[in-house]
Amino acid sequence: MTKRAEETWKKFCETGLVSDYLEYRSAVAFEQRGPGLPEEASYHADIHRRGGDTGEISG
Repeated sequence: MTKRAEETWKKFCETGLVSDYLEYRSAVAFEQRGPGLPEEASYHADIHRRGGDTGEISG
């Protein structure tokens, strides 16, 4: 659990507010996405620029 997720969980436990729970869930979801997404997005952008998996240039 990241520091942000831990802090937001503690805040939710103290307040019991739905908004604090949603903030905690947001922190967890961000943590689960992981750092690999920018590379994956770059890979997909390269495929799109090349015209697909076959490498054919369209247009």
